[in-house]
Amino acid sequence: MFRQLTSKPFQLAARRNASSFARLSVMGRVGGEPEAQETDAGKVFVKYSIATNPTKDGPPSWFNISVFEPKQVEFCGNYLKKGALVLVEANVINKSYEKPDGTTAYATNYYQQRIDIIKNPYNPDAAGAATTSE
Repeated sequence: MFRQLTSKPFQLAARRNASSFARLSVMGRVGGEPEAQETDAGKVFVKYSIATNPTKDGPPSWFNISVFEPKQVEFCGNYLKKGALVLVEANVINKSYEKPDGTTAYATNYYQQRIDIIKNPYNPDAAGAATTSE
């Protein structure tokens, strides 16, 4: 079996006439329980963080992940737990905004496209079996 190389995010970028897009692959541990929130339009989404520690002595790097696709929102709510080792693929969006004091601030947002649970500390038998993507 061959995996199809074109994915939905790529097709969406091509339809919008985008010249390029950024993608992040990160493996780390979930830093806290996923938090469900609702947009002003009533759409439910999930936010959670992943910690990576490339060196034993150094501080961890944190990535705040947002999930909007309904099946993935449900999956994260049901299976994602603090401490789980996960592999996440996400689109990277950089934004700038003006703060109340007039200075410009920058934010990097990560929007989950795929998640694999590598090791679940609460259910070791589920490791590797729980995968979702668009």
